[in-house]
Amino acid sequence: MPLSKTEIIQFCLNEVETKINQLENDIHELNNSLNQETKSTAGDKHETGRAMVQLEIESYSKNLKDKSIQRDFLNRQLSNTEHENLYATSNGTYFLSVGLGKVTINNETVFVISKDSPIGQLLIKAKPGEPILLNGLKILINSVE
Repeated sequence: MPLSKTEIIQFCLNEVETKINQLENDIHELNNSLNQETKSTAGDKHETGRAMVQLEIESYSKNLKDKSIQRDFLNRQLSNTEHENLYATSNGTYFLSVGLGKVTINNETVFVISKDSPIGQLLIKAKPGEPILLNGLKILINSVE
């Protein structure tokens, strides 16, 4: 039995939530590390270490913001599954959403891609029964939901 959009979105939400929780934990640990450091006699070496930790916190914070945006987008998709964004093709199943890549849900492979990706741009314009050409590979669109 093919996967429903709701199942795919719920799986993606769980994946994004897991990443959000990990990033929040990592940021918390880095902040604790930063706050527990005391001024050492190493001077510049100490300041360089603190700066490196601060840069890492900023990087994790950016990733956290991106994942939060993905979560919000997935929640909007979950509340409105009417859009045509699930494509069954001769090359597999594609779901236009957030760019998570190849995922396996209940032993089924789904490519969860952004509409802005090269194949996403091709799929948006495609109709069932039509082929698309990606990097020399002809992919037939079997159905669109």
